[in-house]
Amino acid sequence: MDKSKLYMSVRIGLPLSSVWIAAVFFLLSHSSYAISGEIIIKPYSGGYSNAWLFDGNVLRPYSGGYDRAWRFDGKILAPYRGGYTEAWRFNGRVLQRYSGGYRDALIFEKGVLKPYSGGYSRAWQYDGKILKSYSGGYSNAWTSGGEVPIPIMAKAAGII
Repeated sequence: MDKSKLYMSVRIGLPLSSVWIAAVFFLLSHSSYAISGEIIIKPYSGGYSNAWLFDGNVLRPYSGGYDRAWRFDGKILAPYRGGYTEAWRFNGRVLQRYSGGYRDALIFEKGVLKPYSGGYSRAWQYDGKILKSYSGGYSNAWTSGGEVPIPIMAKAAGII
């Protein structure tokens, strides 16, 4: 191989590698996944002061710590530390307090989370990543970096 061609390939390769490094750094820093693989759930308007992290089992504040954390096994959402007094259960359709009753219960069907008592004035739309008011607009919307179960999204958004 001609030395001039070898020099040119090395010379051209270096700037490209720095571009790749910059691109990877940008994607990691702007990703909706934390470095640990947790999904970030945050207000659609942005900011991380009210954000949450979800690793598939534990929902905890983005700011850290487990004092306000919740655990989720696919059916029951309960405080990370403590019993089931504040817990919620989800059967795939109805989200209700673990203690029972339908006073605070919500129904999730066809992408809409609405009060069990009926009506759409307090309903929410959820497509798996964005939770927004059924009446429209994104002023109170929440977003996640990946598919998150509706009980997790509802807890992060303060609905339950």
